[in-house]
Order: sequence, then C-alpha cells, then structure tokens
Amino acid sequence: MKKYWNWLFYNPQGRDEEPDPHSDGVEGFDFEEQPAPPQPAPPPPVRRAPEPAPPPPVTQAQVPITPNVPIPPPPQAPPVDSIGEYVPAIEEALEAALPAGLPSPLHAAMRDALLAGGKRLRPALLLCACEALGGDGEKALPYAVALECIHAYSLVHDDLPCMDDDDFRRGKPSCHKVHGQAMALLAGDALLSLAQQLLTGAITGRDSQKAAHTIAKAALQMAAGQAWDIAPPTAMTDTEFFKLHAGKTGALFAAAAQAGALLAGQPQEICDTLRAFGADVGMAFQITDDCLDYETSDSYGADIGSDSFEADRTGAGRPTFPVRFGLQKSRDMADKMARRAADRLEPLGVAMTPLRRFALAVPERDT
Repeated sequence: MKKYWNWLFYNPQGRDEEPDPHSDGVEGFDFEEQPAPPQPAPPPPVRRAPEPAPPPPVTQAQVPITPNVPIPPPPQAPPVDSIGEYVPAIEEALEAALPAGLPSPLHAAMRDALLAGGKRLRPALLLCACEALGGDGEKALPYAVALECIHAYSLVHDDLPCMDDDDFRRGKPSCHKVHGQAMALLAGDALLSLAQQLLTGAITGRDSQKAAHTIAKAALQMAAGQAWDIAPPTAMTDTEFFKLHAGKTGALFAAAAQAGALLAGQPQEICDTLRAFGADVGMAFQITDDCLDYETSDSYGADIGSDSFEADRTGAGRPTFPVRFGLQKSRDMADKMARRAADRLEPLGVAMTPLRRFALAVPERDT
C-alpha cells in the first residue's frame, strides 16, 4: 500500500497507469531540485487614450431650454415705463376672449365679472416680465387673459353669500347681486373653464406648456389658500398663516411673473427668480389689502363688515395681518416684502425697471 501511495504522489502524470507491484515507488524520480516552470510573460501595458481637455464653460446664452429655441438676448432697455401701459391691450383681448353662443344670462354675468373694472395687475405683470426678458408679448397675451379670467372667477365666487358675502365689488354691486347666485356661480365656473381653454389652445412648445401648467397650478393653490381662509386651523402658526396668504393671493402673482419668464424662453434660474419676485409682490399686496380693509373698508368698495373689519377685531373672524400682527407692523412687513421683491430683480438689469417700480408702489396704494 505504501508503494502505491509513493507512486501516486511522485507520478502525478501517470495516476491512470497501474503501479508496478515490484517497485518501491520511487524508481526514476530525480531528487535534485527542479527548476521552476517558466512564468508567462506579463501582458503588455494597456495604452489609454489621453483624457480630453475640459469643455469651455457654458454661458447662459448657450444653455438649451427648448429644442430649436435659443434664449433671446436680454433687452437693453425696459419695454415700458409702467406696467399700466399694457392695460389697453389686455382690455381689448379680454373683450375678444368672451365666447359667443352662450345663453345670454350667462354671457352677461361673465361679461360683468370680467369687464367691470380692475387694475389688470396680474396680466400686466406677466406681459412685462415676458417682454423685459426678451419674449414676444403678443404670443404671451392668451396666457395673460387666462390669468385674469382665473382672477375674475375667484372674485365672483369670493363675493357669494356662502363665502365672503360681499354685496359690492369695486364700488359696484357684486355679480350675484345683479345676476343672482346661481348665475354668478355658473359665470365663475365658465370663466375658469375659459381660462383652461385659452391656456391649452396657446401651447406651441415645451416652454409654453410649462407656462400653462404654472398658471393652472396657481389656480389650485389659490383655492387651497381660500379654503384655509374660510376654515383656518384652531391654533394657526405663523408659518401656516403665511402659507395661507401665499396661496390665496401670492400664487397668481408668482405664476404671472414665472410664466412671463418661461414664455421668454429663460433658464430655470431666471424663472425661479421671477417666481420669487411675484410671490413677494403678492404677499405685499395682500398685507396692504388687509391694512386698507382694517382702516377704511368702505372707501374702496367693500362692505364694512367684510373680511376683518369688525369680526376680526374681536378675534372671531378670519385671519388677517393687522389682527395678527398689528396695523403698524403689518405696514412695515408690506414695505419689507416690496423692497425684497425689487432687490431680487436688480441683477437682471435695467429692463426690470418697470417691474421694480411696480413692486415698490404696492404698499403705497390706497385703493
């Protein structure tokens, strides 16, 4: 047995052969040290291609925003002296947007709601932002009209007895006082539907689609803010309080400025800056509105008992800035918001001048 294992150990190449039973198992084995088997040559080193030189830095004008749509160069001068210069074109477009073929009571209620006055701040803000950033105001006009339709519908519904129960709007009888509650409700529904029709009908590319989505989303945010306004939390924090008004009023202002930048084909950073500007303007507008309501509700066409005038002074009404923070502090907050909004646009150049002027004028308004 020992001979077999010796043979098996020292004859690894012949393990399949039968061992010689008369052998001691080590016959023919050379006990001298055997040279190590030659090692294969190492593979040749892999020749790597040299690292490419880094590309030159990308400038804003080279960043692609939409396929085949270059970013327009920033204007060297403001498009207008004041955003109020856009109002005549907006009024004409609003008149043309009212659809024909509707039942006459509905058409009359929509017409009163849409064309019975107003500063047209939101559509003018959109058009000015678009043109100040190099966009085409004519192509942006349907979005501006849609934005004003959304604003008008919200006012009609806001005045209804089930909400604010206001009998007057801009010094005139509210829509439901003239046309009845049912027709006023339908007029608001129709104006919101008209806005969606205008937005979807104007889409021509990715940027315009984003602008339409931005405005439609703002309408939803506005409704959420109004819901909180009607039924606020029992113990509302300051954060919740500002969120309420950011939706109720700030959402449409923010969407107006952002949509204008989108329609001008601007990159995300610029669009975000314009959105922040609009949000600050909207907050300053709401604070100022609350202060005016608190001080002189009957001087600008609202009922003395609306929103905050009497009920909120006793703490039983809806949340407003003067009630929560005091009148003077609220005025100071409006000024701060307006200045911050104007400062946001300073790096964008002189073309932003009318927008900055508008922001700074918001806390100074008396109507």
